[in-house]
Amino acid sequence: MLLFLFILKEVISMQENTFKCPGIPGAVIFWFFAVYFAGDTIFWIPALYNHIIPLSELIPVIFSIPFIGYLLVKYATAVFLYTSLSKKILSYDGTDATFEQTAKAAKMMQSISVPVASVFAFLITPLLNLAAVQKGAAGFNSMGMIFTCFGSSCIFTVFANVNFLQHYEPYLKWLPLTEKNTALSNNGRGFIVSFFNSLGMVILAAGTTMGYGENDSLLSFVLVHVFPTLMAALLFCVGSTMLQFGGFSRRLHAILDQMSALSH
Repeated sequence: MLLFLFILKEVISMQENTFKCPGIPGAVIFWFFAVYFAGDTIFWIPALYNHIIPLSELIPVIFSIPFIGYLLVKYATAVFLYTSLSKKILSYDGTDATFEQTAKAAKMMQSISVPVASVFAFLITPLLNLAAVQKGAAGFNSMGMIFTCFGSSCIFTVFANVNFLQHYEPYLKWLPLTEKNTALSNNGRGFIVSFFNSLGMVILAAGTTMGYGENDSLLSFVLVHVFPTLMAALLFCVGSTMLQFGGFSRRLHAILDQMSALSH
């Protein structure tokens, strides 16, 4: 009887101490996938607005087999990465046995999106060129599309990734990464944001000017097309920079709080 009561007590104690991972917030999920669709989805706006591709030729191109296949592969990859990594993160039960796997998955989810999304951003223009040839899109500006796509991808992918990290890092507070010396990497994040924003602005400006036609007035083209496009892109650059700076300030404040606690 005493043995039974002891076992029952241990079972109840184990159930009470069972660690339950909090569910992943919707904002984290949204911005994770936004990293993949931000650049090569939003770039249609400047491409159409700056006459890089006529609207009449756009519909046949985006419904072509190469482009649809590209989208299916890209989003299947994004779904696979998210489901596999999130499953490992949520498998943490508070023990050291599952911590290592969870920590690796958490760090990979932080770092994997931008490189994979960049690879797909490089692939989109050759696939669009192939689709344009198949559909006979004579008004398709290949070089303008390359520059517009790559410039937009740099800016909007960075913006989406910074937003993702702004929601992802606070969510992981329940996971003892810092305590076990496996904290998420912050090395060079500010430089990466600044570099890709600057690179994106320069390349997008070059792509925008490629929409200039012989019948266009240079002054009106600059005022109507170049200036609005770059101002809109600049807003996203400023937004990602401010978010990155805010995240750095919060991390610095947390470090100072930890040092203050240790000093006492």
